[in-house]
Amino acid sequence: MSEQQVPSIQPQEPIAQGNAPQVSDVQTEPPVPEPAPPIPQPDKRPVPVWLIGLVAIVLGSAVLFAITQPLRTAKPVTPSDKTNQTAPTPTPIRNLSTIATQSAFVTFDQSVASLSGVIRAYNIQDPSLSPPVLSLPLGFAQ
Repeated sequence: MSEQQVPSIQPQEPIAQGNAPQVSDVQTEPPVPEPAPPIPQPDKRPVPVWLIGLVAIVLGSAVLFAITQPLRTAKPVTPSDKTNQTAPTPTPIRNLSTIATQSAFVTFDQSVASLSGVIRAYNIQDPSLSPPVLSLPLGFAQ
């Protein structure tokens, strides 16, 4: 192992009495500020679990009461037999005018009456008709 030579640093100028480093010229570490004291927190007591449960039960009961109260006061509607029967509409009494006594109007009135009778007698539910088959092979189910 060979010894390495360390170059020595020679001052450029000789230090004169006025050029001597002062204590204030020496760089030092900047002062570290002291950490601020922690802010005192007020003593917080934890909320007991039973208190949270009690509040939840009271609020739940209030909501349930508010929802069911209108249902209790409303009277249930009972279907009556009169709603299933259809009452015929009373026909108003017509005062005939001079035109209503003419033969063309009387014939028209009789035609309307006979057509109304045919419509009333028409059976809407024809047993010979069946609904269409809706199962078409479209290929969606695979």
